[in-house]
Amino acid sequence: STSMAAIVITFEKRIGALERLLLAPLNTRTILFGKTLGSTVFGLVITFVITLFLIPIIGLSIHSPFSFSAIIIFSGIAFSLLGILISVGVKEVFEAMTMSNFFRFPMIFLCGVFFPVSVMPSPLPVLSYLLPLTYTVDGLKHCLLKEKGRIPLSLDLVILLGFVFFLFGLSLFIFKRRIRQEF
Repeated sequence: STSMAAIVITFEKRIGALERLLLAPLNTRTILFGKTLGSTVFGLVITFVITLFLIPIIGLSIHSPFSFSAIIIFSGIAFSLLGILISVGVKEVFEAMTMSNFFRFPMIFLCGVFFPVSVMPSPLPVLSYLLPLTYTVDGLKHCLLKEKGRIPLSLDLVILLGFVFFLFGLSLFIFKRRIRQEF
């Protein structure tokens, strides 16, 4: 989702499609929502296909299908908005991809994907709790593994939803400001 959003908006700015889209009788919130929805659906389809194949192969079972779905949807939206946030600040596609990797790779290592947040040296856990992937990983532990995450599942969901609203508001603010500067 992050890559798709970052590439699409940057590419549309480059070829002038975004400028034409802004001429339509739509407000910027609607345009941003549409971009978010498109990249989220893209990410969810990929996630669904991977999940469909991996869960039976690995032998996992989904303990809470509703929570699992909510975590995947909220995470997809949050990461799409992160990609949009990155894309509104750059001019070229390669800059968007570089910035995406600047956020993605550290997030993977800081959020409990490879090793638990609890075993990290002192300042790193604080940083990891500021990133949405931490709550995605913790929530998926609740839904897929017998081990429970460190954070209550309901709190994971609420925080992920909070990231969605925060990133949408921040993306909208920066998007409007950049549009005024560029057009």
